[in-house]
Amino acid sequence: MAEGFSLGGGVVVTVDARDLIDEARVFQQLGDGDLVNMALSRALNWTMDRTYTQVARGLAKQTGLAYSAVPKSLEKRYASAGNLEAQIVGTGKFHSLADFGPTQRKKGVSAKPWNVRRTFPGTFMGPNGQVYKRLGRSRLPIEKLWGPSIPREMTRGNVASTFQAVVRERLPARVEHEVGFILRKLGG
Repeated sequence: MAEGFSLGGGVVVTVDARDLIDEARVFQQLGDGDLVNMALSRALNWTMDRTYTQVARGLAKQTGLAYSAVPKSLEKRYASAGNLEAQIVGTGKFHSLADFGPTQRKKGVSAKPWNVRRTFPGTFMGPNGQVYKRLGRSRLPIEKLWGPSIPREMTRGNVASTFQAVVRERLPARVEHEVGFILRKLGG
């Protein structure tokens, strides 16, 4: 019945809402399958909005990106009565080292990807603060250096566990709230 949440971008982490709610009790209270689906989809969407904030904060801390840059790489997909799955999807590619506060040093460029400041030996800053490394002894060819990717980071570290913890903590209470709301509406 309730497929639940998924967090992904390449790899999907799913929390099955059936593990979190007492479906028999919800059916007993509401009776109609359409009302049950409406209550579950509303609860999933409310919980996803709260989870989204925690995921974005966790990604900012984990990647070293500014918090304002993270939502640009996240997409919300809401649940409906016909599709009981709400998703937070990571989009985008790898972020350039220019997004991590690079500074030119004698030995190379210092930047803070993954929230850890380090020096990249033999690198230099080019136009627009981009960080490059020569591929040989001559001036060319050069390659641009990259940092973390939001979709990849969503499956690592504390982000996935934070996602699951917030859903497990908030979804059951929200389902109860939505069932109560529908019952009050039906009752008058």
